[in-house]
Amino acid sequence: YEMAKYYINQSDYTDKITLLKGDASQVLTELTGEYDLVFLDWPKGQYLKQLELILPHVKEGGVILADNVLFRGYVRGDKEPPKRFKTIVKRLQEYLTYVENKELFN
Repeated sequence: YEMAKYYINQSDYTDKITLLKGDASQVLTELTGEYDLVFLDWPKGQYLKQLELILPHVKEGGVILADNVLFRGYVRGDKEPPKRFKTIVKRLQEYLTYVENKELFN
């Protein structure tokens, strides 16, 4: 967050960028307006749930970037995830399947 804030403040776009920080489940319920670009970087197991909350706030033609959806190569790779990552991997697979099959993203 601090690094992003620093670089945004160095740019000519400070008046056009809204940087939000906080627990995603709270921040997303307080959103108003529409956004051209959304960068998802919250707990990986919550991507699909939070995506559904953010979608109404993304402008038509907007861009959604999701951090680390392949999660160390476990989500789409041949590697078997350790037990502690199995739920995260399963939920990220569900997220990617949703995005790939939703007409809105095609």
